[in-house]
Amino acid sequence: MITPGHNPAVTRDLTSPLVLSIDLGTTSIKIALVDSETHKPLKTAAQVTNADTESDIGPDGCEQNPSQILQVLHKCLSVFDRELLARVVCLAITGQMHGVMLWRSEETAKKEVDSFANPTPSSSEPVSPVSSSVHLAMEETSNLITWRDQRCNTKFLRSLPPPDSHLRLATGHGCATLFWMSKERASLLKKFDCAGTIMDYLVSLLCGLDKPIMTPQTAASWGYFNTENKSWNTSM
Repeated sequence: MITPGHNPAVTRDLTSPLVLSIDLGTTSIKIALVDSETHKPLKTAAQVTNADTESDIGPDGCEQNPSQILQVLHKCLSVFDRELLARVVCLAITGQMHGVMLWRSEETAKKEVDSFANPTPSSSEPVSPVSSSVHLAMEETSNLITWRDQRCNTKFLRSLPPPDSHLRLATGHGCATLFWMSKERASLLKKFDCAGTIMDYLVSLLCGLDKPIMTPQTAASWGYFNTENKSWNTSM
């Protein structure tokens, strides 16, 4: 069930630009429409994702279905008035860190054209690009392997090169999971050419990116990222 948030009774400019904030959390999605001038929320919504799915490695695996997450996001957006969504000029996207999922660049690169350029046939009213994009049929991706995943045991982590980072590498970190997959699921890795968090995937869908763009904060949560020079550890 979608939980509408409290909408304070404040004086609002009915034409001011809005910011759509999206939080793709581990267990739920929370969204808010914020007035870009007053910085006050106009409307909020939240819903539990129920995205957990069985892992092929058993209880040590903690995985989620990306399609389910985006479908819940679409449901949350559907409670917002079209008039409000049409005023969105900026997106702020955050969510669960450390996790990793895989996809093909050819699929995200064409989404921007599908969702931004084509009008919605059922209505002449403007529709949020976010709502249009997440409503598209999902192409093949891997599951999202979350920060709770326990497949990288202590012995495996000790076998990896030491990271040049201020953070200690741990199971559930994106790079550690990718190292594990390169050893145990190499055939799966070959199916895809992009990796990122669920937030990176959503941004790639919305912007039609052929490769993900990750913030330094999220990159650090993956391991093997130096925050001082803002670069990955490519020499190990």
